[in-house]
Amino acid sequence: MRQYSVSYTEQAENDLRGIFEYLAFSCAAPDTAGKQSNRIIDAIAGLNHIPERFRLYDNEPWCSKGLRIIYGRRDIDKELRK
Repeated sequence: MRQYSVSYTEQAENDLRGIFEYLAFSCAAPDTAGKQSNRIIDAIAGLNHIPERFRLYDNEPWCSKGLRIIYGRRDIDKELRK
């Protein structure tokens, strides 16, 4: 099976940290924070084998760069301009 290379942007790493910190500290749920973080990381790791199971982000230049896994309730264009 072909292996693909998956990398995290700095923003993605910050987002994951923010999710963990929000759940662990603001919601006082460190166990939930760890479990949710692991689910996200596992889903991202799965892109090494079958990246096509997640659609590409439609807008350029991100589509050409292979950006996948977008949370639909965020203003992605705004986030990507940061």
